Amino acid sequence: MSIFYQYRKRIFQPSLSTETWGFIPPKPSPLFQRFVHWVLPYVFQKLLGGLSLEVDNESLQRLDNLKGQRQLLLPNHPALWDPFAMAGLSRILQENFYYVAARELFDWLH
Repeated sequence: MSIFYQYRKRIFQPSLSTETWGFIPPKPSPLFQRFVHWVLPYVFQKLLGGLSLEVDNESLQRLDNLKGQRQLLLPNHPALWDPFAMAGLSRILQENFYYVAARELFDWLH
């Protein structure tokens, strides 16, 4: 079996076994969250080619009015940039978020 075929099989036919990809509950780390907020401008500028996040004032005001309440934000772009955009929004609002992402989003790490 070729290496290319094994790679394609892993990418296009992922295992859905709960033993392999079971639920991972959040483990809040205020220190890590502060670090992410601090380093995020550098990541946007240097590692993501100058990615910027623009949020209009009306949307910021709506989200600010919900601060401290449970919210569900659903970005609608199936791309690698969504987690970074949500982290940027978290930084702008100065509120920590829990993130949910598809496992396949991290396939580029392997």
